[in-house]
Amino acid sequence: MDVYRCSLVLLLMGTPVVFSNVVSRQERTINEVCHPSDGRLFSIHTNPAEIWTSARDDCVADGGQLASVKDSETFQFLRDFFANNPDVTADISRGVWIGLNDLSQEGDFYWLDGEALGDFHPWSGNNPNNDLKKDSCHGQDCVQLWKVRNWEFDDDYCHFKKKAYICEYADEC
Repeated sequence: MDVYRCSLVLLLMGTPVVFSNVVSRQERTINEVCHPSDGRLFSIHTNPAEIWTSARDDCVADGGQLASVKDSETFQFLRDFFANNPDVTADISRGVWIGLNDLSQEGDFYWLDGEALGDFHPWSGNNPNNDLKKDSCHGQDCVQLWKVRNWEFDDDYCHFKKKAYICEYADEC
Protein backbone atom coordinates (compact mmCIF):
# COMPACT_ATOMS: atom_id res chain seq x y z
CA MET A 1 0.00 0.00 0.00
CA ASP A 2 1.26 3.47 -0.91
CA VAL A 3 1.43 5.70 2.16
CA TYR A 4 1.89 9.44 2.45
CA ARG A 5 3.33 10.90 5.61
CA CYS A 6 2.46 14.39 6.68
CA SER A 7 4.24 15.92 9.63
CA LEU A 8 3.85 19.11 11.55
CA VAL A 9 6.66 20.27 13.79
CA LEU A 10 5.86 22.82 16.47
CA LEU A 11 8.19 24.40 18.93
CA LEU A 12 6.65 24.08 22.35
CA MET A 13 8.66 26.05 24.86
CA GLY A 14 11.82 25.50 22.82
CA THR A 15 11.27 21.75 22.36
CA PRO A 16 10.26 20.38 18.94
CA VAL A 17 7.02 18.39 19.02
CA VAL A 18 6.16 16.31 15.93
CA PHE A 19 2.60 15.43 14.97
CA SER A 20 2.34 12.90 12.14
CA ASN A 21 -0.54 11.82 9.99
CA VAL A 22 -0.34 8.80 7.69
CA VAL A 23 -2.58 9.06 4.63
CA SER A 24 -3.04 6.05 2.37
CA ARG A 25 -3.33 6.49 -1.37
CA GLN A 26 -6.88 5.12 -1.19
CA GLU A 27 -7.88 7.96 1.14
CA ARG A 28 -6.94 10.64 -1.38
CA THR A 29 -9.25 11.71 -4.18
CA ILE A 30 -7.44 10.29 -7.21
CA ASN A 31 -8.31 8.42 -10.35
CA GLU A 32 -5.82 6.21 -12.11
CA VAL A 33 -5.59 5.24 -15.76
CA CYS A 34 -2.96 3.41 -17.81
CA HIS A 35 -1.52 4.81 -21.03
CA PRO A 36 -2.52 2.37 -23.80
CA SER A 37 0.92 2.03 -25.38
CA ASP A 38 3.80 3.00 -23.10
CA GLY A 39 2.96 1.51 -19.69
CA ARG A 40 2.75 4.78 -17.79
CA LEU A 41 0.23 5.06 -15.00
CA PHE A 42 -1.45 8.46 -14.68
CA SER A 43 -2.96 9.45 -11.33
CA ILE A 44 -5.32 12.41 -11.48
CA HIS A 45 -5.40 14.10 -8.08
CA THR A 46 -8.45 16.30 -7.63
CA ASN A 47 -8.60 16.79 -3.89
CA PRO A 48 -6.76 18.42 -2.35
CA ALA A 49 -5.75 20.88 -5.05
CA GLU A 50 -2.17 22.14 -4.82
CA ILE A 51 0.07 24.90 -6.10
CA TRP A 52 2.41 23.65 -8.85
CA THR A 53 5.48 23.14 -6.65
CA SER A 54 3.49 21.19 -4.03
CA ALA A 55 1.92 19.06 -6.76
CA ARG A 56 5.41 18.38 -8.19
CA ASP A 57 6.75 17.45 -4.76
CA ASP A 58 3.76 15.20 -4.03
CA CYS A 59 4.32 13.24 -7.25
CA VAL A 60 8.05 12.87 -6.52
CA ALA A 61 7.39 11.73 -2.94
CA ASP A 62 5.26 8.93 -4.35
CA GLY A 63 7.93 7.83 -6.87
CA GLY A 64 6.64 9.66 -9.94
CA GLN A 65 6.60 13.10 -11.49
CA LEU A 66 4.06 15.56 -12.81
CA ALA A 67 2.82 14.21 -16.12
CA SER A 68 4.62 14.78 -19.40
CA VAL A 69 2.31 15.30 -22.38
CA LYS A 70 4.91 15.29 -25.15
CA ASP A 71 2.93 13.81 -28.05
CA SER A 72 -0.50 13.90 -29.63
CA GLU A 73 -1.28 10.32 -28.56
CA THR A 74 -0.85 11.12 -24.84
CA PHE A 75 -2.65 14.43 -25.22
CA GLN A 76 -5.66 12.84 -26.92
CA PHE A 77 -5.66 9.93 -24.46
CA LEU A 78 -5.94 12.32 -21.50
CA ARG A 79 -8.56 14.47 -23.25
CA ASP A 80 -10.61 11.34 -23.98
CA PHE A 81 -10.25 10.21 -20.37
CA PHE A 82 -11.60 13.56 -19.13
CA ALA A 83 -14.42 13.55 -21.70
CA ASN A 84 -15.49 10.04 -20.69
CA ASN A 85 -15.24 10.58 -16.92
CA PRO A 86 -17.47 13.49 -15.94
CA ASP A 87 -17.25 12.47 -12.28
CA VAL A 88 -13.53 13.29 -12.43
CA THR A 89 -13.90 16.55 -14.33
CA ALA A 90 -16.66 17.71 -11.96
CA ASP A 91 -13.97 17.92 -9.26
CA ILE A 92 -11.68 20.01 -11.49
CA SER A 93 -12.65 23.66 -11.46
CA ARG A 94 -10.30 25.10 -14.09
CA GLY A 95 -7.42 22.83 -15.06
CA VAL A 96 -4.80 20.29 -14.03
CA TRP A 97 -1.08 20.86 -13.51
CA ILE A 98 1.37 18.97 -15.74
CA GLY A 99 5.18 18.84 -15.60
CA LEU A 100 6.01 21.65 -18.03
CA ASN A 101 7.36 25.06 -17.02
CA ASP A 102 9.59 27.98 -17.96
CA LEU A 103 10.76 28.77 -14.42
CA SER A 104 14.45 28.89 -15.39
CA GLN A 105 14.12 31.23 -18.38
CA GLU A 106 10.97 32.97 -19.57
CA GLY A 107 9.77 31.46 -22.84
CA ASP A 108 12.02 28.37 -22.68
CA PHE A 109 9.70 25.56 -21.62
CA TYR A 110 11.10 22.31 -20.23
CA TRP A 111 9.58 19.11 -18.91
CA LEU A 112 10.60 17.98 -15.45
CA ASP A 113 12.85 15.29 -16.95
CA GLY A 114 14.93 18.10 -18.50
CA GLU A 115 13.68 17.68 -22.07
CA ALA A 116 12.80 20.85 -24.00
CA LEU A 117 9.20 21.35 -25.11
CA GLY A 118 9.77 20.11 -28.66
CA ASP A 119 7.47 20.31 -31.67
CA PHE A 120 4.26 19.15 -29.99
CA HIS A 121 2.68 21.99 -28.02
CA PRO A 122 -1.11 22.36 -28.20
CA TRP A 123 -1.28 25.84 -26.67
CA SER A 124 -4.65 27.45 -26.15
CA GLY A 125 -5.16 30.64 -28.17
CA ASN A 126 -2.85 33.52 -27.15
CA ASN A 127 -0.73 31.23 -24.96
CA PRO A 128 1.81 31.11 -23.57
CA ASN A 129 1.31 34.73 -22.58
CA ASN A 130 3.14 35.10 -19.22
CA ASP A 131 0.35 37.33 -17.92
CA LEU A 132 1.80 39.58 -15.20
CA LYS A 133 -1.50 41.03 -13.90
CA LYS A 134 -1.70 38.94 -10.72
CA ASP A 135 2.03 38.35 -10.13
CA SER A 136 4.27 41.01 -11.64
CA CYS A 137 7.41 39.42 -10.17
CA HIS A 138 7.03 35.94 -11.64
CA GLY A 139 4.28 35.92 -14.24
CA GLN A 140 2.87 32.64 -15.48
CA ASP A 141 5.57 29.97 -15.56
CA CYS A 142 3.81 26.63 -14.99
CA VAL A 143 1.58 24.77 -17.42
CA GLN A 144 -1.86 23.32 -16.95
CA LEU A 145 -4.21 21.40 -19.17
CA TRP A 146 -6.94 24.04 -19.24
CA LYS A 147 -10.44 22.67 -18.81
CA VAL A 148 -12.20 25.72 -20.24
CA ARG A 149 -10.19 25.41 -23.47
CA ASN A 150 -10.73 21.69 -24.12
CA TRP A 151 -7.65 20.72 -22.09
CA GLU A 152 -5.15 22.65 -24.23
CA PHE A 153 -1.87 23.93 -22.74
CA ASP A 154 -2.02 27.18 -20.77
CA ASP A 155 0.67 28.90 -18.71
CA ASP A 156 -0.56 29.93 -15.27
CA TYR A 157 0.70 31.22 -11.93
CA CYS A 158 2.78 28.57 -10.14
CA HIS A 159 2.97 30.02 -6.68
CA PHE A 160 -0.59 30.64 -5.59
CA LYS A 161 -3.05 28.98 -7.98
CA LYS A 162 -4.23 25.67 -6.52
CA LYS A 163 -5.30 23.09 -9.08
CA ALA A 164 -5.83 19.40 -9.56
CA TYR A 165 -2.75 17.66 -10.95
CA ILE A 166 -1.62 14.57 -12.86
CA CYS A 167 1.24 12.40 -11.63
CA GLU A 168 2.80 9.79 -13.88
CA TYR A 169 4.63 6.62 -12.95
CA ALA A 170 6.78 4.75 -15.46
CA ASP A 171 6.11 1.07 -16.14
CA GLU A 172 3.31 0.77 -13.54
CA CYS A 173 0.70 -0.76 -15.85
